[in-house]
Amino acid sequence: MNNPIAVCLDRNPFPTVDDLVGAVARLGFDRIEWFETNSEAPWSNPETSARLRDLMRRHELTAQYHAPYEGPGSDLTRGPSGFRSPDEIAALLAGFLERAERLNAKTMTLHLGSCPAAEDRPEALAAVAEGLRRAGPELERRRIRVALENHTAAIIASALGDRPEELDWLLAALPSEWIGLTLDVGHAHINGHLDDFLGRPFDRVFNMHLHDNDGTKDAHLPLGKGGIPWRRILRRIAREGYAGTLTLEFFAGGEDYRRSIEMLREA
Repeated sequence: MNNPIAVCLDRNPFPTVDDLVGAVARLGFDRIEWFETNSEAPWSNPETSARLRDLMRRHELTAQYHAPYEGPGSDLTRGPSGFRSPDEIAALLAGFLERAERLNAKTMTLHLGSCPAAEDRPEALAAVAEGLRRAGPELERRRIRVALENHTAAIIASALGDRPEELDWLLAALPSEWIGLTLDVGHAHINGHLDDFLGRPFDRVFNMHLHDNDGTKDAHLPLGKGGIPWRRILRRIAREGYAGTLTLEFFAGGEDYRRSIEMLREA
């Protein structure tokens, strides 16, 4: 496969961002997905983002953005006082889009938020859909695509979007070229939905998160270090002619990244 290959980063194991971006380029990646794990993460503050844009340009890398999703300030569906209204969801999205734009990212991965078991999931999904619809003009103005990620109860027990049919419903309700999916293979494996997702059309999959696990914990292992049948999965992706980004979302040494990149290129 000749797809763009990205690495998802939510930390910097190097002394400086110069070292970080240089190492990513030397490993052979094409893109970096900057993952802000909470509202105070540093990647998209104006000073850091300007530096990162310059470094990526020099190393011929492009950016993706992963919005924060945990805590009352970042949960798309629930705020400090309960479910957000569609206007509140659209406003939160506008803030995430501004962060993505600072990094010059053209794709933003987004979790749907949470819905406690006692609450109405269809109502929560409907609010998310309407919030995304109201944010549509912002997506088009900024030329940023939103990729909704399938979640897993292994991280958040009350997560929305951990079922294929919920994402099916959202995509049907939002027939927009600016809204699609980030298919997280590791999350789908834990939930037992991997074949369900891979049996669906890939035409609105913008991004894929690739990492391994044993089917119980969201361990984010290098490819081949868990129980996911990667050869079968990658053959399926290649047969479908998927042309989007393949994003490695594990945290390991350079050799593990190189082996995983080789696995993708050989598929």
